[in-house]
Amino acid sequence: MATILFFQTGSSETARQKFEGVTSFANEVGWDARMITNASAKQPLGAILSFWKPAGCIVEGSGGAQGLSPSAFGATPVVYQCHDPTTVADAAPCVTSDSSAIGALAAQELAALSPANNLAIAGRFGRVYWAETRRAAFLAEARRIGRPTYEFIPTKGESEDVTLLQKGLREWLKTLPRPCGVFAVNDEIGSHVLAAARANRMKIPEDVSVIGVDNDELLCESSTPHLSSIRLDYRRTGRMAAELLSRILAGERTLGHFTVPPGGIVRRSSSRIFHRVDKAAKKAVEAIRRHACDGMKPSDVLKFFDCSRRLAEMRFKAATGKTITDEIQSVRMEAVYELLARPDVQISAIAGRCGWPSESFLRRIFRRKTGRSLSEERAIRLKAAKQ
Repeated sequence: MATILFFQTGSSETARQKFEGVTSFANEVGWDARMITNASAKQPLGAILSFWKPAGCIVEGSGGAQGLSPSAFGATPVVYQCHDPTTVADAAPCVTSDSSAIGALAAQELAALSPANNLAIAGRFGRVYWAETRRAAFLAEARRIGRPTYEFIPTKGESEDVTLLQKGLREWLKTLPRPCGVFAVNDEIGSHVLAAARANRMKIPEDVSVIGVDNDELLCESSTPHLSSIRLDYRRTGRMAAELLSRILAGERTLGHFTVPPGGIVRRSSSRIFHRVDKAAKKAVEAIRRHACDGMKPSDVLKFFDCSRRLAEMRFKAATGKTITDEIQSVRMEAVYELLARPDVQISAIAGRCGWPSESFLRRIFRRKTGRSLSEERAIRLKAAKQ
C-alpha cells in the first residue's frame, strides 16, 4: 500500500476539510494517507521522507511552508494546495480556490441586493495572492455592471493592531454612500467590518450589507449580526490535489495552476434584506438556516411569532416572499446540492443528512424541481468538477 503524506501548514479547520477530500480519493485507490503537522518545526523534511518513504506528498496552505519548496522534496512527487501558484507552478501542480470567481460572485451578490447599492471592498495589508486576485475580480465585475466602488486597505499598523483597525474601519464606513454592499476578502475582516458598522449605529443590512469569504462558522455565527460568507469547497480542492498526484504517479507530467470554483453563498443576517421589517420573521429565518437539516417542521417555527399560525404564515411571507415550508425546503435543497458534489457521500444517505422525511420523498421533490434524478444530478456535477 502506497503511503501519501499530507503536510498541514494552514489552519486546522480548513486543513481537516482538505484532508477529508484527500482521504476520500485515497480510500478509492488504496493509499495510506497520513497527515504531518508543523513539519519544519519538529524535524527536517529529509528525516520525515526517510522515515515514511512516501510515494508522493501534498502540501496544504500557504503560511508556514518554509522548507517545503518543490526542490526540497527531491525525486518525491509533490502537489501544492491553496498555495500561491506563482511560487511553485513551474515546478509542481498547484490547486487553489478560484479567487477570481470569488471576487466576481461577491460583486454580483451585493449588487443584486438593491439596484441602488454602491459596492465597497475591505482588503488586507500586503500583497497576498488570493486577496489581490479577489480584489481585482471584484472591482472588474463592479465596473462591468456599472456600480461605483470604494476601497479600504489597512495600513501595516492597522493590520497589526485591532484597535487601530477598528478606528480605521469606522472612519472609512462613515464616508461610504448608503446603501452600500461591502465585500470583505475573508471572514476575519468581515467580522471587523460588522463591529465597526455597529459602533457607527449603521443599520445592517439596510445601510450596509457585508459578505465575507471562507464560511468560518465560529467567526460568522459569533458576529452580530451573523456574517454571510462565500463557502469554499476545501474537500474538493483536497480531492483534486490527490487526483493530480495520482496522475503524476502514473507517469503523467502534470504542472500548472488548477482552480476549484466557490461552493456558493451562505446567506446570514448581514446581507439578508427583508421585504418588510419583522423581527420575529428574521429570527425564524435564522433558525431555519441553522436547523432545517435537523428535521425542523413548519410548526417548530411558530414559536417565534406571538400570534395564530395563519397570521404567522402571512407575516413570514410578507417579510421574506416565501412560505415557511418553502424556506425550509430551500435550505435543505442547498445542502442536497452540496452533498451531491461529494462522491464520498452515498446518495441513499443524503435525505437523512439534509432533514428530509425519507429518501423517496426527496427523490420525488428533487425530480419535480429539477426534472432530473439525484444520480443524474451527481453525474453532471462530478463531470463539471473534472473539467
